[in-house]
Amino acid sequence: MIFMLLGDEEKGSKLERLYDKYRDMMFYVAYNVLHDGFLAEDAVHQSFVQVYNHLHKIDENNCRKTRNLFVTICKNVSINMYNQRKKQTTDEINENITSDDISITEIVISNESYERLNKIIEELKPIYQEAIFLKYSHGFSVAEIAEMKNIKPDTVQKRIERAKKQLLILLNKEGELNG
Repeated sequence: MIFMLLGDEEKGSKLERLYDKYRDMMFYVAYNVLHDGFLAEDAVHQSFVQVYNHLHKIDENNCRKTRNLFVTICKNVSINMYNQRKKQTTDEINENITSDDISITEIVISNESYERLNKIIEELKPIYQEAIFLKYSHGFSVAEIAEMKNIKPDTVQKRIERAKKQLLILLNKEGELNG
């Protein structure tokens, strides 16, 4: 309906079909990142703006690839929104900190640990990064990840286990370098 106003009736129709098919899944992904229904809706809509810009590359018949593309776009939009919101919140917290509140040192250590862990996760193979990200950042179950990626749940579980082992190795290695 509203997509028809974009000027190209064929593109609008295609976008509307994709929206009807994937909006609930995208909302689920966005909500798991943002934990806010209104922000999740905004993330879905911003995702479809990006989808519209690449609509000519999207094959409606290739469900697995299309679903993965939509999840990735929505996840990235949601993470960007989350980071912007987090930055605003951190700025507000920093303005309100008094000597009786959380110490600056604790905040710095917490932020450094988070950033360090993210950098170490980036060193993992992409399939392990994705498994860890979907499981722990988005809260998807092993079964949900398996369905999303069109693989067996055992494969997902194994990837998560291998990712954890690699993370331990990398954390220990970094500890030796820093210690």
